[in-house]
Amino acid sequence: MSVGICRICGERKPLTFEHIPPRATGNDHTVKVYTAYREHGDGGLNADAITRSMFGDGDLDDLKYRQSQRGMGVETICRDCNSYLGINYVQPFVGLFDDVRQSATNVLAEIGGRKGQAVGLDLRGFPPLAFFKQVVSNFCATADGMLDCKDFLLDRENTDFPERYRLHMFIVPDLGAYKLMTGWMAYLFKGGGACCLACVEYPPFGFVLYDRGRSSSLPDRAGDITELSRCPWGYRPEGMTLCLPVVDAGDRQPYLWGRYPDAV
Repeated sequence: MSVGICRICGERKPLTFEHIPPRATGNDHTVKVYTAYREHGDGGLNADAITRSMFGDGDLDDLKYRQSQRGMGVETICRDCNSYLGINYVQPFVGLFDDVRQSATNVLAEIGGRKGQAVGLDLRGFPPLAFFKQVVSNFCATADGMLDCKDFLLDRENTDFPERYRLHMFIVPDLGAYKLMTGWMAYLFKGGGACCLACVEYPPFGFVLYDRGRSSSLPDRAGDITELSRCPWGYRPEGMTLCLPVVDAGDRQPYLWGRYPDAV
């Protein structure tokens, strides 16, 4: 167990392993954890490998990796924060995750050829705030510089999600396309400026978090679920449907995710 700065509370403590997605979703098997650093030479970043990993262009055979026996995840959160997240947010997330995956044979197979369209996700009777906070905690664990989410995450009734962020959600119909991308990335525009974002993907869900504070321009995209952060704790809507874009698992360009005319 390593000691470091917890990415949730900001305190220096022993760090525990955070499963992403939660272990209860079935994320408990051996996985390969790749790095973008070169195996030989100067040990610097392998830009070609990063491109192939993100955009699904080619295999990853020449990338360095280690095997994790515990599933996908990172060791960046202290025990106290990990426990608080698990007690309050994990089960609602796992419930929706399992419901969607269990219907995969029919629903996701049907939408598999519908890239560029949208599907409705029914949240009736489901607690939106707990789900939203679990997703945000995943970003805090994998992308640095998000300590401004501490109060939002460590007080389950807090609905003051920092205005700096926008969270978008999409559906990935390929259930075998598990991929966890960590850290912040920037899309640079030819005319100047940039869009700063981070993304995580664990089918059937995928999420993109935009940092408005470090972006000169943000895309007008579908699947914005930021307003779920304003729902009161314990609120279970009698009727709420998220209209989410369908993104093909091979489309690894996060900035383009969700640019579909019939999604809102």
